[in-house]
Amino acid sequence: MDIIKVENVAKTFRGANGKTVEVLQSVSFAIPGPAMVGLLGPNGVGKSVTLRILAGLLEPDAGIVTINGKPPHDGRIGFAPASSPVFSWRRAINDIAIGMEQTGISRKERHRHVTQFMNRFSIDLPLNERINGFSSGQRQIANFARAFVGPHPPAVIILDEPLAALSPTVREEVLRYLGSVRESMLGVVFIAVHSLLDAARLCDWLIPLKQRPVTINQNDLIRVNMPAPRSQSLATSSEFQQLLKQMETIYPAMAPTV
Repeated sequence: MDIIKVENVAKTFRGANGKTVEVLQSVSFAIPGPAMVGLLGPNGVGKSVTLRILAGLLEPDAGIVTINGKPPHDGRIGFAPASSPVFSWRRAINDIAIGMEQTGISRKERHRHVTQFMNRFSIDLPLNERINGFSSGQRQIANFARAFVGPHPPAVIILDEPLAALSPTVREEVLRYLGSVRESMLGVVFIAVHSLLDAARLCDWLIPLKQRPVTINQNDLIRVNMPAPRSQSLATSSEFQQLLKQMETIYPAMAPTV
């Protein structure tokens, strides 16, 4: 059975001037998993809208999304937004652990899981301070940690541009961590990225969003067939160059950055 299935999803917004903006016209695909899936496309095309619908945080105007046959809000989903952390006035350790808090895991266990997870990264993240005083990079890593931390990984994890605002060192650490997740995961990870090289390093499938209104069907998904582990040196491989040419046909005016 497909871990996640999207059927004929559409979404339109009404702007401040009263005009409607159709973002998603018809989005349909299924991912059996385990898999890491990259969403590519220019700014404003609808990547964040798509991810928020997949996470159950935004209702589509039409169509349905199911995770293991159930609506998204019936199961646990790891979600790292591109915006600020959930409760920026809370201490970082409590904000990151909010998913475990909601499932009844003890405070001691929550803090242990958060501390162990954060030890993977070199970023200075004062866990006992409030997030509203953090830098953009610190906020970003707190968002990222919240999606993953805990005793049991969610069936679906959604990451909206998780590499933004990170220093080069921490960015590479996050890429390596995601690469290790890809080798052992049981569910599906969606990740919105701008860099084709990052997507190729991490993903099994790519979903290119071309322009508004977005239309996607199963045949639009691109399989990334490259041996693992994948590092930055992948950029010189024949497989990556072939993928780059394929992307240039999809985005003739603006291919995603390498």
